Amino acid sequence: MESFFSRYRNLIVLLAVLLGQVIGLAVQVSKPAVPVNGPIGKAGGAETKDGRNVRVIRLWAAGMVLPFERALHGSGEGIRGFWAQYVDLRHTRDENKQL
Repeated sequence: MESFFSRYRNLIVLLAVLLGQVIGLAVQVSKPAVPVNGPIGKAGGAETKDGRNVRVIRLWAAGMVLPFERALHGSGEGIRGFWAQYVDLRHTRDENKQL
């Protein structure tokens, strides 16, 4: 019997390449810092002082990747915060008894 990976190898490679391209597009998106003439410029999109506009496909790609990136970042921050609090509170009971 064939294994899952050998049976669907072409589909898996295609999905991996597409995922890589979406992540690559999402990494290239840079949001402008200061809009000129309010949030909407002359051309109907946000214009900035440096003149760079972001294409729609890049915004879509960033929209697809950003929730996962935020979840990973948030979980990392949560683990770091939990560990820091654990280390801080580890010997607190003994210190309270000494006081």
